[in-house]
Amino acid sequence: MEMMTTKAGRSRIKQVQIGTRQQMIMKCLWKLGGEATIPAISDCMMENYGSSLSGQAMNTMLILMAEKGLVERLNRKSHAFLYRSLINEQDYRDAEIAQSRDFTFDGSAADLVESLMKTEISKDELKKMRAVLRAYGKED
Repeated sequence: MEMMTTKAGRSRIKQVQIGTRQQMIMKCLWKLGGEATIPAISDCMMENYGSSLSGQAMNTMLILMAEKGLVERLNRKSHAFLYRSLINEQDYRDAEIAQSRDFTFDGSAADLVESLMKTEISKDELKKMRAVLRAYGKED
């Protein structure tokens, strides 16, 4: 099975609830190039998030994620199974933002952006945001 992208990927993500630990696992898979063993995922989680799961708990979580269509288990790499992400990172981000906009902000992109603007944003981030708006023809 290959990684889902664009509308198909975002549609699949909307249909699947992803918990915090599953988000950490997915982010680690993406950081590790889209596929990794349980020990590599565990190390990544510890390094990036300060916590991980036991080997058995990680295995159980990955089996559940495979059942949801988020990952697939590949042939063994030496003595460990290799897991591959089936969800594209950008599609995941897009789906999460769309869900937040639609539910939390009642469909208002302006309210979502206003909420973001109330947080601490560096000048570099603001510059990047303006460039994105210009690129999409959404800035006067």
